[in-house]
Amino acid sequence: MINLGAETKLSPDEVLSRASQFFGPTGVGLAERRDSDGCLTFIGGGGHVSVTVSRPAAGGMTDVAVQAQEWERDATRFLAKLS
Repeated sequence: MINLGAETKLSPDEVLSRASQFFGPTGVGLAERRDSDGCLTFIGGGGHVSVTVSRPAAGGMTDVAVQAQEWERDATRFLAKLS
């Protein structure tokens, strides 16, 4: 299992949209579950990926936290694409 974090200029909604495209059925092929307003979890292949975003203060960066089990390499690639 891996826990990763990053900051991005993207909005929280844009980060979650990109996570859905990257990990979801049209991307890596994982099943998508919305856990809360700022968290998506993708399940499949014996593991999971959770992407959580926090709303930035005015003019600030969006914090992104990713936890992955069995999908560590893909989680790292996803965060690299947010930069």
